[in-house]
Amino acid sequence: ILYNPELIVKGDFIISSGINAVKILLDERKAEVDAIVAANDIMALGALSELQERRIYVPGKIAVVGFDNVEEGKYYTPPLTTVNQPLYEQGKKAMEIVLAQIKGKTVPEKTYLKTSLKIRESCGCFPDRILKAAVGEIHIIEKNFEDAFIANKDEIAARVQTIVKQSIKNNRIDRFTGT
Repeated sequence: ILYNPELIVKGDFIISSGINAVKILLDERKAEVDAIVAANDIMALGALSELQERRIYVPGKIAVVGFDNVEEGKYYTPPLTTVNQPLYEQGKKAMEIVLAQIKGKTVPEKTYLKTSLKIRESCGCFPDRILKAAVGEIHIIEKNFEDAFIANKDEIAARVQTIVKQSIKNNRIDRFTGT
């Protein structure tokens, strides 16, 4: 992706920065974006909330990714894709470096630690556990849940009815009723 300053919005690591970034990108700059990558999860969750408020389907229309792997990101809809910082290892490594400096040892000018990508649904990537759970083809619908449910309610009702009828026929209804 080529650097484009019109696609960068400064933030201050709070939720309102993510909300404001969406407003600036879509309303003021009229930018056409496929994805929003935030410097931390809290701003990403703000962006996600604003996109949902506007009924812009995430990840179908715009993907959202954060950084930090905060607990709240797991429970948003859709769950937030993020990068996990090795915070414990950062603290441990910092202490090792400080102790080495106190002892007069030479320490590296820079130290790198590995991060890990936590793929969840907000990026449009489906984790293996979801792909393995799927029966048949997976269809990504470019609508929010409520609109998709309303558009497909007859098909959903018919499938539920078929499953219940098969369960009754095969004497497996006890799983549903406890009898």
